[in-house]
Amino acid sequence: MSESLPDGTAVANASSFDLLDKSGKKVNFGSLFKEKKIIVVFIHAEISVLLQQAELEQKSENCSSVASGRT
Repeated sequence: MSESLPDGTAVANASSFDLLDKSGKKVNFGSLFKEKKIIVVFIHAEISVLLQQAELEQKSENCSSVASGRT
């Protein structure tokens, strides 16, 4: 774990990523701090990876159901 702040290059690279908000809408990470200062805390745990995988599988199943005419 790093205790130093990210440099300008790291912030610029990170700001180009799109994230999903709590309702699933895409939000550009850089837009969060474009007009005001914010504090960002990243929490990475194994459970977050498992939740992402489950969400992707659910979306895939939903797409398959729609494509085959099932709802």
